[in-house]
Amino acid sequence: MIKKSHAEFSDGHFLQAAFYLETLVKRFPKNNGYKYSLILSYLETSQAEKAIPLLDELERTSYSSNGDFYYYRALAAHQMEAFEQALKYIEHAEKNTKVPGVKNKQKLKEQILRAQLEYKHPQTVVLRNMGEDINSEANDHSVIMSTDHQTIYYTVQSKDFIDGYTEKIYSTTQTKDGEWLEPINMKGLKSDGNNATVQARNNDTEIILYNDGDLYKRRFYKGRWREPIPLEEVNSPAHDTHCFITDDGNRIYYATRLNNKLTDDLDLYYIEKDEKDEWSEPIPITTLNTDFDEDSPFIDEEGNIYFSSKGHNSIGGYDIFKATYNDSLKQWNEPVNLGYPVNSVADDIYFNFHGKLAYFSSNRNGGLGLLDLYRCFFFSRVKVKGKVQNRLKKAIPFAKVRLESEEKFYETLADKNGDYELVVPIDNDFEITIEKNNTIFHRGEYAIKVSFTDSKKLEKSFYVVNVAGEDDTATLVEDKGMMHVKLFNSEEESSDFIVGKRSIPEAFTQKNVLDLKVAPKEEEVNQISAEVFVKGEPSKAMTIYVDGRPFDVDNEGKFDFYLGKGISIPRTVEVRDEFLELETWYIHDNVITIKLQERRDFRLSGTILVDGKVPYVYNSIELKGPDGSLHQIKTNTFGVFDTIIDANDDQQVPQWEIGVPGREIQSLSVRQDQLHSEFKISVSEIEQLFPFNLTVVDSAGYPIQDVFTLFDGEYYRTPQDGTIKVEKELKGNFYASRNLIVLHDYDIKKVFYEELLNRVVVVAKAHEKEVIIDRLVVYDTISVEKPQEVAEAPEMSQQALDSMLLVQNEAAVEAKIFELWTQMKKDSMPDMSAIQEYKSELSRIKGEMAQDQVTFESMNSSLKKVIDDMEGELVSKEDEVEAIRREGYNYLIASLIMLTAFVTMSVLWRRVRKQKSSLATINDELDEAYGEVQNQKKQITDSLKYAQTLQSSILPMGENMKESFKDSFVYYKPRDFVSGDFYWHARVKLNLVEYTFIAVVDCTGHGVPGAFMSMMGYAYLQEILDKKISYEPDVILKNLDLKVREGLRQKESKNTDGMDMILLRLSKLDDDHYEVKYAGAKTDFYVYDPIFESLLKYKSDRKGVGGHEQQEKEFSSNTFEITTENRIFLLTDGILDQNGKSGRKYGRRRMEAFLTKHAKKSMKEIHFLLNREVDRYMEGEEQRDDMTMIGFKMM
Repeated sequence: MIKKSHAEFSDGHFLQAAFYLETLVKRFPKNNGYKYSLILSYLETSQAEKAIPLLDELERTSYSSNGDFYYYRALAAHQMEAFEQALKYIEHAEKNTKVPGVKNKQKLKEQILRAQLEYKHPQTVVLRNMGEDINSEANDHSVIMSTDHQTIYYTVQSKDFIDGYTEKIYSTTQTKDGEWLEPINMKGLKSDGNNATVQARNNDTEIILYNDGDLYKRRFYKGRWREPIPLEEVNSPAHDTHCFITDDGNRIYYATRLNNKLTDDLDLYYIEKDEKDEWSEPIPITTLNTDFDEDSPFIDEEGNIYFSSKGHNSIGGYDIFKATYNDSLKQWNEPVNLGYPVNSVADDIYFNFHGKLAYFSSNRNGGLGLLDLYRCFFFSRVKVKGKVQNRLKKAIPFAKVRLESEEKFYETLADKNGDYELVVPIDNDFEITIEKNNTIFHRGEYAIKVSFTDSKKLEKSFYVVNVAGEDDTATLVEDKGMMHVKLFNSEEESSDFIVGKRSIPEAFTQKNVLDLKVAPKEEEVNQISAEVFVKGEPSKAMTIYVDGRPFDVDNEGKFDFYLGKGISIPRTVEVRDEFLELETWYIHDNVITIKLQERRDFRLSGTILVDGKVPYVYNSIELKGPDGSLHQIKTNTFGVFDTIIDANDDQQVPQWEIGVPGREIQSLSVRQDQLHSEFKISVSEIEQLFPFNLTVVDSAGYPIQDVFTLFDGEYYRTPQDGTIKVEKELKGNFYASRNLIVLHDYDIKKVFYEELLNRVVVVAKAHEKEVIIDRLVVYDTISVEKPQEVAEAPEMSQQALDSMLLVQNEAAVEAKIFELWTQMKKDSMPDMSAIQEYKSELSRIKGEMAQDQVTFESMNSSLKKVIDDMEGELVSKEDEVEAIRREGYNYLIASLIMLTAFVTMSVLWRRVRKQKSSLATINDELDEAYGEVQNQKKQITDSLKYAQTLQSSILPMGENMKESFKDSFVYYKPRDFVSGDFYWHARVKLNLVEYTFIAVVDCTGHGVPGAFMSMMGYAYLQEILDKKISYEPDVILKNLDLKVREGLRQKESKNTDGMDMILLRLSKLDDDHYEVKYAGAKTDFYVYDPIFESLLKYKSDRKGVGGHEQQEKEFSSNTFEITTENRIFLLTDGILDQNGKSGRKYGRRRMEAFLTKHAKKSMKEIHFLLNREVDRYMEGEEQRDDMTMIGFKMM
């Protein structure tokens, strides 16, 4: 117990130290040393009420002569908010010069003076303890809000009489009536050690946690929280306590004890991604850091930072500060203390702020335990509105409504419809009186209470409820009738500080507590001034409406507003201007500040999720506006799209349609107001091709046949009914963008989708071609089918005949080209003779066209593009056939050379064996053989290509791997003809479980020695499995190590060859999950999760298979789960060690960036991109080593 208390105290774990010291003090009541240590532990955890009795005891002992004793007496009094007594103690401590002590007495004195001043002049906010249903006797801290702000997650550090204090995570949700449900222990987030909540992200599907000095993230997928993933970009040997990740994921702010020493203070740092998607080194935030602790950073929606600090102008313990960012200086401004009652003399920390509501933790006086959860409203008034009516619900006009408390009263008149409005303080008891014509109809006691909920609109609303919890109506009597007063929802706040602006205003935050002066209380005034600003500048002359009354603004942007008797403050502010709208308004120091802005454009935003869970990233969506205009937008890395479109002032609530090409929309919801539509969409997981018809018609609705059509990159020709049957990634009632369709010789007039017939209709009009008949201009097209009455026309001129011939020639060319295109598409693998026939036919068509240059020049660009495409495709086909032919020829030559070499060596060997009788003869013949072998050296080198084929034959066939893996690729690039790298794949069935094994191995050396090692390793692996020696990866590696060392006789010889490798064993758990068990030797591998866009590196043992080590090796194995969506990548070090043109190695960091960027693509795409990536990086540099990499997904 003594050792434990000393260890916890030395490590700064004062709460745990106090737990042990309390027991020691009970056991050894005369040991003042234990008492003194317990006092310090109490004061470090703001438990002054427990420390003071012990201080009283020790004041009568020799401990009172300690230089810091009266410092601690002052600190205890300060924490109990007894400021006068605290000043006396600290002054007494300053006078003790004989034993000065080590504590900073001047700093504590300044905190006491600041606290005195702050407590006398509190800020106008409403602060509430979350109550005993949520707070406990121990620490309740680190509260974070859900996306809709209705649920909170927080950490409870409860006291266990065996283990001391342990931490668990709880959640609770607020009902529509503002009541909190019973907290639930989130057991799915339980893990070893103590956990603490840090941040919720991505619609609450990801949560950041603190655990024993490091930060982790856990993701909610398919109904459960997944395993914790270390936040490697932040975690370090240092003590990392808290962080905040920005919405785009590109910057992380965090608190760390950099050198992991108790003497080091916590400071704030940040890291950010560069253009290569790599994290920077930690960057200290110098303007915010002090020589004391800074912790728990939080960034609000406007980019301001909130954090807790024991430095700056703290009034005691941790205080909460706010800082804004200076764009011009590229640094944070000096932080501002949020003042009392947000801050107290105790620790105030873990601040979360949204809109006008904040949560934080504090161990201030009056709490229920140690750290308690508090909720703070950054406003003090709400709007109460209602109607005065009789029991027949007929309005009682001009009734007087008065709310009166002990200090103030608020009064208004109902209008002609019986409606009234009042802005009154919250958390006050009022007597409400209704009277008319000096007759009081009703008088009753009411309390105005507020709960924070989310309305159907985007604004945050504050609901007023009856204190008794009954129906929110008051029964009023008028003669024999009844009338009702209702307390309604307030849509805006009219406090002394802010209305509508989602932040703490500067008037509130910039107060310097040391310079505050107490102003005498002013009498209530009936006139207040107003100032109007546009873009930060005083407004010109205009009209502002306050409570419906017009006020003229002078040239300096000012006007005076007169209050009626008994009226508290203005209720509404309006601007009725064509180009300006109200941004915000608030009242401070009897001045109305009104800020105007230019009318905003219409905003479209939303989130698209696959199956309602996974962000649909970097994909296009299509939007159709109320005017029929089409817009294409791409989603970002979170599946979010956001764009600004010119607003339609005449459209009250614009109706927008939305669709996702290639995906079926499962659900769609939209929230709209006049200037914003926000969508939330769930789409199908599987990409879909939707069959539909493309119909080309003229303006009269008649089908147009034989039109050469380019539609979304494919060419078609309309049949007799004008309808083409196609399959595209299109779905919805407006996916018919003109950008996708080109008609040869026609102009597109209109495109629309007929849902009933499932067809896209293209209304087209033929290009107008001028045909001159004498002086009469007639417009004709090749698509007009009705007979021309040419008999009555006068004789055509030569120009008219040439024009008609041009039309006919162009139509004929079009038909020939399309016929040839169709044949080529059907013949996917033509031989060389067929290619030559196609080229000849295309040349013939072009030859005919060349004879009539006019026809060729007049052709539509889309038709010319077809000819270019056909020529390019024929050249590509020709190259493919030639490459296949050359490869076959080379293989034949290599085989013949190998056969020749084999025959030669066989003849020589037989001759050698026959001449055993004479050593001289043998030597002569061997010399002769050596000479012949030398002559065959070049041919033998060439024949190594055949050896490459032999080695390749032992590698797993692609068909076998496809049976195991849903999608896979193998990148295999030997440095020489044969390779020291190999990969191995096998499947075995044990009882009812089927195991799939996959390994990637890098043997010592390359070329022939490496190939020898690779064939040995492959054979040994297969032998271990075939003989059923073991199916455990670590045991397989152990046996492989023994076989390699025995096979190469490494105990007796100096041979040190060996292998580095990674071996995976995969087995199916259910339809969606697999178990992966792995063991490795100096080789790491990667697993990518596309759901959460994370790349994890799994490390192996730092010992190889085989080699110079003589002792028997033990390899470790580890197990984890994957889903069918996870991608696994195994690789040797060949790519990583490859030098580029700069002389630098490709390296692991570059490989991890490549995988993070591309891993969500198909394996075929990754294989292509990897080939291109390596080739580009090498850029002519010589290959250093064999290269192997495998990627796969499970079935």
